[in-house]
Amino acid sequence: MDAAIAVEYLSAEVSVQRGMAIASHALCDELNAQLDGRDEASSALASVRATRSTRSSPLGKQPASAWPLARARAARHAGADNDYTNDDDDDGSGSGRSDDDGEAHIEALVVGLKEHFRQAGVPLPLARQHGTVYRLGSRRVNLAVRDGRLAVVSAPGEHTDLLKFLSRSST
Repeated sequence: MDAAIAVEYLSAEVSVQRGMAIASHALCDELNAQLDGRDEASSALASVRATRSTRSSPLGKQPASAWPLARARAARHAGADNDYTNDDDDDGSGSGRSDDDGEAHIEALVVGLKEHFRQAGVPLPLARQHGTVYRLGSRRVNLAVRDGRLAVVSAPGEHTDLLKFLSRSST
C-alpha cells in the first residue's frame, strides 16, 4: 500500500514539474515576442548590441538585449539626475563599477525577472545566497551580466544566457 502511495505522489510531482517546464518555455517565448515589438530606436540599439554580442559570444548569434531592463535601470538610478548607463561596455568584469554596484545591478535584474515570472503564474525558485551566487531550486548558479543580459557563469569565460539555461534545465 505504501508503494502505491509513493508512486502516486511521484507521478503527481512529475506532472507538476512538466507543467512548470511548459509554462517556463511559454514565458520565455512570450518575453522574446514582447522584445520583438520594441520601438525603432530600441531596435536600432539592439541591433548594435547584437552585432557586438555575435562577435564575443561563445554561444553564437543571439540578440543582446532580450531582457526588459527598464525596472532594473529605474531601481538603480532612482533619484539620479543622470540616467546614462554604459551597458555596451559591460563585460561583467565590473570594470568601471564597484563589486557592490555590480551585485546590486544583478539583484535588480533578478527581482524584475522574478516579478515577470510571478505575473505570468510561473514560480521562479531563484534565491540569493551571497554576492552573485544564487540558488535555483537545488542548483547553485553564479550570475553575471553579459551585454546587458543575465548570464549563468559555468566556468571562467564561459557564460550561458539565463533564459536559455532555464529552458534547458526545466526539460
